[in-house]
Amino acid sequence: MTFAPRAPGNSFRRATLLALPILLVGLAACDSSTDLEDDHSDFSRVEIQTRGQASAILAVWTGPTGWQDEAGNAITELPNPRDEEGQGLIPLRAGGPQASLTVRFFDLQGQQIPISTVARDADPPRERTCSEDEARYFPTNANTNVIAWPNIRHPDSPTGPFHWVQRASGDIVGLFHCDHLYILPETAGTTDIYFSLWHGDHSDGETDPITVRVMPAN
Repeated sequence: MTFAPRAPGNSFRRATLLALPILLVGLAACDSSTDLEDDHSDFSRVEIQTRGQASAILAVWTGPTGWQDEAGNAITELPNPRDEEGQGLIPLRAGGPQASLTVRFFDLQGQQIPISTVARDADPPRERTCSEDEARYFPTNANTNVIAWPNIRHPDSPTGPFHWVQRASGDIVGLFHCDHLYILPETAGTTDIYFSLWHGDHSDGETDPITVRVMPAN
C-alpha cells in the first residue's frame, strides 16, 4: 500500500523509548499469528549496495551511529548511487536512468534477514511475490517531485502489490523488487528518504533519513 511517512527510527530503537505496555501493543499490531516473536523482525543494521560492476557498499546504518560510509565515516547524503559499467559510480540526473540498489537488513544477533523473490508471474506485468520481509523506502516528503513517487499498484493489476511508480514521462516502472529497489530521478534537487523492513502490509522498522541528490540533466 502507499505508505504515509512517519517519524523514522527502527523498531529496536523505538523499543528502548517506549513503556512496556505500549511496546506490547506495538508488537501485537505487527502480528498476524499467535506467535509474536516469529512474526516480527527487528533489525540493528542496514547495508545499501549498488547493483552493477562496482558492487559498492554506499552506506551502512546502525541504531547507535546512524548513517556511515563503508569506512565508518558519518554521512548524511547517499553517495553517487548509479553503478554504470565503464564509468563507475555516477550521480543521478533529472529524468535519467535509475539507481538500482540492494538493501540488506541484519537482525539483533548480526544475522542477515532473508529477503528474496519467491515467485513471479509469467504474464505481464509479471508481479513479484516476495518473502515474508522485503525492502522498501519512503520519502519524508510524500509530495516530492525530485524522485518518482508515490508507489502504486500496476494499472493492469488492481489488487497487486504497491511495487510500481509512474514516472513524469508517463511510464509505469517497477520500484520495489523484494531484495532490491530503484530510485528514479525526476527533477534536480534533494529529498530525504528512509529505508523500511516491510512485512506484508506494514513496516517492522525504519532507518533514519538520508538525503538523495539529483543533479540537473546533462
